[in-house]
Amino acid sequence: MGFFAVTTPSGAVFWGLAVIAIAALARLNRRILTPRMRRILLRFPQRVLPVLRRLSYIVYPTWRSFASGGERTRNAINSRVSQLRSKRRMPIMLLGGVYLDIWISPVSIDRFPNVEYSNLDTVRIEPGGSAFFVGKHLWTGFTHKCYLFSRVGEGDVFSKQLAKLLKNCPWTRGNHLSTSQHSQCGVSIHLLDRARQAVPTLTHKGALSELSWSRVLKDLQHVTRRGAGVLYISGFFRTGLSRDLDSSIRALAPDTLVLIDHGRFQASDDPAAANSLLDAFRSGLIDIYICTYAEITTFADAIGLTFVRGQPHIETIEYFAQSEILPKVTVVRGDPINGVPTAIIAIDAKVQLIEEGPRDWTPRNRPGEQDAFTAGFINYLYTGDSRESLEDILTGAVGAGLKFWATRG
Repeated sequence: MGFFAVTTPSGAVFWGLAVIAIAALARLNRRILTPRMRRILLRFPQRVLPVLRRLSYIVYPTWRSFASGGERTRNAINSRVSQLRSKRRMPIMLLGGVYLDIWISPVSIDRFPNVEYSNLDTVRIEPGGSAFFVGKHLWTGFTHKCYLFSRVGEGDVFSKQLAKLLKNCPWTRGNHLSTSQHSQCGVSIHLLDRARQAVPTLTHKGALSELSWSRVLKDLQHVTRRGAGVLYISGFFRTGLSRDLDSSIRALAPDTLVLIDHGRFQASDDPAAANSLLDAFRSGLIDIYICTYAEITTFADAIGLTFVRGQPHIETIEYFAQSEILPKVTVVRGDPINGVPTAIIAIDAKVQLIEEGPRDWTPRNRPGEQDAFTAGFINYLYTGDSRESLEDILTGAVGAGLKFWATRG
């Protein structure tokens, strides 16, 4: 027995290999082997447990979360939200579109004759995209650092400029941007009128069309190995993230809180992607859906759901909630119009309107400023008492998001 004693060098190597083998098998059959692996580890001396756990996490990064949290379910959002306030080192991961934004002003869309204009006074180039803007607001407003996952180009002048700008961002953790040698980075051209209000945006997806779960999944698992945290997904319909959506989210730590804001799209863009998202909503893979009224009705059109148009927004959201096409929590951000900022929140079938912020708010409606709402919402999830009810936490997060949006937009 001396050879196999865990206190001897040979025994430590033997049992270390045994733990690695069990961890590898646990990836194939988690329900049966995870409880057994836990019982085996409890028999080891306390001084060797940290080393054995580390070895198992290398082979099976999400075992820690699975062993304590189980499979993803719709109602497990309660524990996922409360852990953000009760545990340390809960990361924020931002996955989706990152663009090189080109702002041109002033531009009028009333007429576009075939002549040259030389009265532009502003041409700006900076990073953009919802994933980037949410991270930027989380840093400038709350000093949160985030993990940014996206795909960019390489070699062309646009991609070089975007890489240079992203390299100087103070809030990104590590480098999780994959590069494409065959495509340039995504580019958005924002046309602003004389009041600096955004008018139509022209977008080239570029390398973002190649962004897929296979390129980011291992890194996401690595980031969540010590604590699941928040995963924010954006740019859904402009990337390949609709493919393997179900299996990829299930491969993450089960206590990861998953939010999605797919952004603007056309109902005819990708019906298969819309139905993939619908399946993820219904199965509890997505916890929180953030959108505008125009975006959620476009989603309804894309999945073929008929509804009455022209009725009050809250009645439409109630109908969607009753139709079981939404995840556990849906937050519909109000339009940026003069007056108090508003949003509608649906928790299962309970729908309510929330107003929060200055009554005389005048939004600027510029690119990225509406993402301040999401940043304020996420930050609130990390603060306060973890013993609050889920409804109180979420309604408080919506209110915090609206107030922060009003300070930035």
